[in-house]
Amino acid sequence: MEPIKEIKLDDVVKYLNRAFFKASMKSAGTIGAKALRVKTKSGAWQPTKMYNYQIEFCYLLNDIMHGPRYISTKSIQRANELIARLDAESISK
Repeated sequence: MEPIKEIKLDDVVKYLNRAFFKASMKSAGTIGAKALRVKTKSGAWQPTKMYNYQIEFCYLLNDIMHGPRYISTKSIQRANELIARLDAESISK
């Protein structure tokens, strides 16, 4: 029986951060570089697309670092999918 390979979460998070940064810089021209929320005339808060991407990415990183081990692998997969979606934003327009 082979020993189970241990995932080094710190290295995975470093990789995901670099990949997210590159994808966000690449797509900044199409969806905007600023991540913020603005108040509309009706008083509701309207976030930018980049804001939504960053918030979702932060929650995924939190799941990876602080969640149970069995959730980490799924969160890593979801973070990679999010980065791929963000990267696709740069070529979709």
